Amino acid sequence: MEGTRGDPPTDLARSEPDQIVKTLSRLTEPPAAQVAEWVWRRAEELRLTSPATFLELAESLLEAAERSSNAASVPDRLQVQAEIESSTTRGIAWCCYAEALNATGRIADAIEAYERATGLADRIPRKDILGQVLVGRVHVLSLAGRGQEAALAFRRAKRLLSTGGHTLLLGKLYTNWGNACYQDDRYREAFTAYAHADRLLRSAAPEDTTRAVLLLNQAIVAAKLERLVTAERLYERADAMGRELGLGRLSAFALFNWALLKQARADYRSALRLLERAGNAFRALDSKDMSAAVLIAGAEIYLDLGMPSDSVALARDAARLFSAEEMELDAVLAHTVEARCLAMLGDRERAIALLEEANAFFSERSNRPRQAQMLLHIAEAELENAAPTASEGHARTALEIFSALNMTRWAAQSRLIAARALLAAGRAPDAEAMIQPLLRRTAALPLNERQDLWALAGHVALARGDRDSASRRLHRAVHLLEAARRLIPGTELRAHRFARQVQVYHDLIELELHRPHLKTLLGLTERARARGFRDLASARDRAESKFGRQRVHLGTLTQRLEQAELGGSGESNPIRLKSLRRQLLELEREMLKSWRLESGHEERPPMETFEHDVNRLIRNLHPDEALLSYFASRERILVLVLSADNRRHLVLPRPASAIRAALARVEFQMTSAQLATVRQPGNLAFLSRACKAALKGLYDEVLAPVWKLLPERGRLTVIPHGFLHGVPFECLHDGDDYVDSKWVVRRLPLADQVAGRSVPPARMGRALLSGTVKDGPASVLQELNAVASILSHEGVEILGDVEILEDPTTEQLLARLPGASLAHIVTHGVYRNDNPLLSRLTTADGAVFLADLLSRRLSAKLVVLSACDTGKVFSGDGEDLYGLAHAFLGAGVRTLVASLWRVDDRATIALMRAFYTNYVRSSRSDAPAALRDAARSIRGQWEHPLFWGGFCVYGA
Repeated sequence: MEGTRGDPPTDLARSEPDQIVKTLSRLTEPPAAQVAEWVWRRAEELRLTSPATFLELAESLLEAAERSSNAASVPDRLQVQAEIESSTTRGIAWCCYAEALNATGRIADAIEAYERATGLADRIPRKDILGQVLVGRVHVLSLAGRGQEAALAFRRAKRLLSTGGHTLLLGKLYTNWGNACYQDDRYREAFTAYAHADRLLRSAAPEDTTRAVLLLNQAIVAAKLERLVTAERLYERADAMGRELGLGRLSAFALFNWALLKQARADYRSALRLLERAGNAFRALDSKDMSAAVLIAGAEIYLDLGMPSDSVALARDAARLFSAEEMELDAVLAHTVEARCLAMLGDRERAIALLEEANAFFSERSNRPRQAQMLLHIAEAELENAAPTASEGHARTALEIFSALNMTRWAAQSRLIAARALLAAGRAPDAEAMIQPLLRRTAALPLNERQDLWALAGHVALARGDRDSASRRLHRAVHLLEAARRLIPGTELRAHRFARQVQVYHDLIELELHRPHLKTLLGLTERARARGFRDLASARDRAESKFGRQRVHLGTLTQRLEQAELGGSGESNPIRLKSLRRQLLELEREMLKSWRLESGHEERPPMETFEHDVNRLIRNLHPDEALLSYFASRERILVLVLSADNRRHLVLPRPASAIRAALARVEFQMTSAQLATVRQPGNLAFLSRACKAALKGLYDEVLAPVWKLLPERGRLTVIPHGFLHGVPFECLHDGDDYVDSKWVVRRLPLADQVAGRSVPPARMGRALLSGTVKDGPASVLQELNAVASILSHEGVEILGDVEILEDPTTEQLLARLPGASLAHIVTHGVYRNDNPLLSRLTTADGAVFLADLLSRRLSAKLVVLSACDTGKVFSGDGEDLYGLAHAFLGAGVRTLVASLWRVDDRATIALMRAFYTNYVRSSRSDAPAALRDAARSIRGQWEHPLFWGGFCVYGA
C-alpha cells in the first residue's frame, strides 16, 4: 500500500511513533482522512506522556497532508468528493498540529494553527472535527488572555456539539470553558462549568485522561474558592492518577498547583519541594509556558520570604518567556510580581508605574478581581512610599470589589493594608474598627495573615495607649510567627523571612521596658537573636552536603577568577573575566537552590520555650565574670548585665546611629593602617594614636555606661547583636589603657552557651595543623612549623599526635576536621556579605564554604582560623547569624579563635606563638586568657591594634 491513498496497514494505529513517522514520510500522496484520523488519535495518546513525540507525529502528519496530490486526474463527478477528502485530511492534520503546539506550550503558534484548522473544518460535512477544533481554540485563546474571542468560540462550539449529540466533546468543551473562566478569575463560573463537564464525561466515557485533567482543574478551583482541605485531597489524587496512568504532564500540573496551595498556607518547605519536582517535569517536557509559570511561583515564594532580589530575576525571566509565547495576561502578571519586588527594593515609583499599567490592562478587559488585586498592590506600594491617604483609598476600593465577589481572603488582605494606612495616618481608632471583623474570625485566615493581623493589632493597641491589650496581641503574633517559621526550609530562608517579622519582638521589648522584668527581657532578646545558629547547634540530624562536584567546580572557578583579577593568568582580559564572573554567579545560584531544598529535608528546629533561669546563668559564670548581653532595638541599645553582684538592665544613653558612627571611625582607622603597612609604614605611629582615640570614642559609647556594674578586674562575656558584632570589645581603650588590662573578653552568640557550660576534658586528642602553602599567605609554612613546635614540645601533656596538612584539598580538610580535638587553619579567608553561605576558606583545589560546615558535626575543643575576616558575621534584622566563626560553633566546636579584619602575616605569627605557648601552659587551657596575654606581649613590637587586636575568642 506504500505510496497510495488506499487503506493504511491494519496495524498502523498500533505502531510505534517512529514507525508511523517513517510510514508517513514514504507516502507520495496525502494520506486518506481515515489514516489522518488514526494518526491523530494515536498522537493524542502522547499528549501527557510525551508532548515532544506528540509534536513530532503532528508535524509528520501535517507535512504528509500538505503534499501535492493528483486530484486533477480525478473525474469531474468525483472532484467534489476529492476536495472534501483533502480538506478533511488537512483539517485533521492542522488540528492535530495545533493541539501538539498547545501541549508543548507554544501558545502563539497554536492559535495560528487552530485558525487554519477552523477554516478547513468549516468546509467539510463532519462537524465533530470542527467541534474539536473549536474546543481547542477556547483553551488557547483563554491562555493568551483573549477572553472575548474564547467566549465566541465556546458559544459556537456549544451549539454545534449539542445539536450533534457529541457528549464527550461537549464535556471537553465545558472543561476548557471552565479553564477560560478560571483564567479570567471567575472562579464560581469555572466551578459550575467543571461540574457540568464532570456529569457529561461520566456519562460518555470511563475514567480516563480527560477525567484526570478535570480532577486537577476541580482541585485548582476548589483552592481558589478557599476549600483548601478539599483542594489538597484532589491534588494528591490527581498526582497519583497521573503517575498511575503514566501521564507525566498531568502529574506535573498537579504538583505545581499543589505547591501553590502549600505556599498559600505558608508551608514553604513543602511548596519548594513540590515546585522543584514540577519544574523538572516541565523542563523535561519542554513546556515553555509552564516552565515560566514555575518561575513565577518561585518568585512569589521568595517575595513572601522577603527576598526581592532573588524574586525579581525570576519574575523578569518569566515575563520574557510569556511574552515570547504571546501570553499577554501571564506576562502582565509576571510584571506585577516584578513591581512588588521593586517596591520592596525601594524603587517605588517604577513599581507603581508597572502596577498602574497592569490595572489599566485588566480594566480594559473588565476583569474586576485582577483589577482589585492591582489596586491592592498599588496601595501597598503607596504605603511604603509614605502616602497613607492614597493607600487607604485604593485599599478600600479593593475591599469593596473583593467583598462583592465574596473573595474573603483578598478582602482580608485589603482590610490589613487599609488598617496599616490608617495607623500610619495617625487614625488608630479607625484602624481598630477596620481590623475588628478579622479579629473575630482569625481561624479562617492562613497562618501568615493571622500573624500579620495580630502584629498589626498590637501596634494599633499601642497607638491607642492600651498596653495590656498590645502585650496580649503581640505575644499572640510571636506564637504564630514561631509556628510559621518551622514551615520554612533551611536556615537561610528562615533568616530572610524572620528578618521581615522580627519587629514584633522589638515591639514587645520596647513595651516591656516600661515595666521591666529582667527574666522577661532576657527571654525576649534571646528569642529574637541568633535563631539560625540555634537551629544548627541543636539539630539532631545533619545531612551530608550534596554539593559534590558543584562545590569543586565552584572552588575552581573562584580560584581562576581571583588569579585573573590579580593579572596572574591568561584569563585576565575583560571578556574572559566577564565570562568567569557569569559562570560563577550561575553556579552559585544553582548551588544555593540545591542547598535550600536539601536543608529543608534535614533540619528539625526544636520547640524551645526560651525560658531562661537568671540564677542558673549566674551560677555558670566565674566569680569574677560579668555577662553583657546587647540588643539593638531600633535606635535604642539595651544592655543586660548579669554577674554575682548585679542583675541589671539599662538603655545606652546614645542612639544606635551614634554608635554606628563611632564603629565606622574605628573601621576607617583599621583600613588606613592596612594601607600604611604597604605604602607608608612610617605613618603607623601617628595612625596608632588616631586609632586609640577612635577606640576611646567607641568605648565611651558601649562600655563606659556600664563599667560601674562590672567587676574591677576579671572576665567579660559579651553577647553582641546586629551591627555590634563588629565592635572590637577586646581592644577598646578607656583613656588610660586598653580594656584587656582589666578584663579577659570572649564572645557568645547566645546566653544558652553559658547555661550549658561544662567542664572541659583534661586531655585533648589529635591536633590538626592545616595550611594553604602554594597560594596562601606568604608565611603559612613558617606559622605552621612554629605552632607545631610549641604543641609537640610544650603541649605534650594535653595533646596526642600533631598532624600537618600542607595544601590540603577540600575533601581532605573536611575529612580530617571531625577527628581533631585541636585545629589550626592558615589560609585565605573570604567573607561574602552579599551571600554569607559562600564565605570560604581557600584550599588547594578550591575552598571550604560556610555551607559545607552546616552539614558537619565537629567535636574540637579549640579551632583557630588564622585567616582574614573569619570572625565577621552577617546578622541582618532577623539576627540569624552567618559567618565562618558561627558555622564552626554551630557544628559543635567548643572554642574558636577568629579575626574581625584583614590580619598581618608577620604579626600573626608572633601572636600565634605567644597564644599557643600561653594556652598549653595554662592549667585550664584558657583560650581567652591566652589570647589576651599574647596580644599584650607583642604590643611593644606591634603597637597599632590592627596587628594584635583583630583576633577574638568565640564560644565556651
